[in-house]
Amino acid sequence: KTDSTIRVENKQFSESNFELGKVVQKSFPSTLNVTGSIHLPEKGQASVSSILNGTVGAVEWLEGQWVKKGAILFSITNPELINLQETYLVTESQLSYLKEEYNRQQKLAAENITTKKDLLKVKSELRTAEAKFNSVKKKLDLYGINTSKLNASNLVSSIAIKAPISGYISEINILRGSYLESTRMALKIANTSQAHLEVLVLEKDAAKLKKGQDIEFVALNSPNKKYKAKINIVNKIIKDNGMVTVQANLDEEATKDLMPGM
Repeated sequence: KTDSTIRVENKQFSESNFELGKVVQKSFPSTLNVTGSIHLPEKGQASVSSILNGTVGAVEWLEGQWVKKGAILFSITNPELINLQETYLVTESQLSYLKEEYNRQQKLAAENITTKKDLLKVKSELRTAEAKFNSVKKKLDLYGINTSKLNASNLVSSIAIKAPISGYISEINILRGSYLESTRMALKIANTSQAHLEVLVLEKDAAKLKKGQDIEFVALNSPNKKYKAKINIVNKIIKDNGMVTVQANLDEEATKDLMPGM
């Protein structure tokens, strides 16, 4: 039987500065080497289109520029806007008349001076006018036209398309003077501050990971610089290839330096 005891002489012990200590329990860190990419979730992206078909006005923005939420991106001109506003004003005037007429007919009916048929006719006309008025008003509100200040002298023929989120303009698909249909995307906006790290780990390793653990990684374009992230989500669903998706929040430096897709 082979003796596996390691023997240290007194001289070796002293020259090597060895010390006697107590037995303690320690944990040894393990490292997983994985690959992944910088991912931008849906909430960090926006596809901008127009709710109204029309001709595109001036586009003052360039791809890569930062825009604030609510900033005007471009305008859309459509003659139908004038017709809607005219309908609104005419219907508003009709409503005022019909309400007075209905009240008058009610008083006459109470005194048996008019017929019930006349009262019902005015009531029907009033309800029709109210429905039309409310429908047109909602459309104009949707187009961003302030109906409370609308009159015959300040009709507008264009609407402003505003940025739904703050972020960088990542794509522009329109030109001044081009015709834009409501179903077509005009611009894309990406807010890179929402980006996170997404990596794939083997099924057997996923159980070792949990929220709050640190990740240290490098980007292909700067392999000598290390970035940090902290695990936020370990997916509970295993992909067909036996891998599990892990998402991690980037630290401030990584958020500033890195772009989605890297």
